[in-house]
Amino acid sequence: MKMGIKPSPVSFVNVFPALSVRDLKNANVLYGMLVKIGSEYVNGLFVESSIIMFAELGCVDFARKVFDHCLEKKTEIWNTIIGGYV
Repeated sequence: MKMGIKPSPVSFVNVFPALSVRDLKNANVLYGMLVKIGSEYVNGLFVESSIIMFAELGCVDFARKVFDHCLEKKTEIWNTIIGGYV
């Protein structure tokens, strides 16, 4: 990004699953980047699913923040957040 290269939504889809539950600080940084870059990233189904995956790892609070900002809450998103609470 310092070089002026803007990541694509696919960049985030590949990075989020690589983070562990202990790496919540970097997860927050990445989510902040998504918000800063624009809604076309935050509202992409694949990006939302990748972030909400943290619910399944036990970070339900973080996943809920993302879920609350999703404009389109499709079945996949609901299943993931429900699975996190279960």
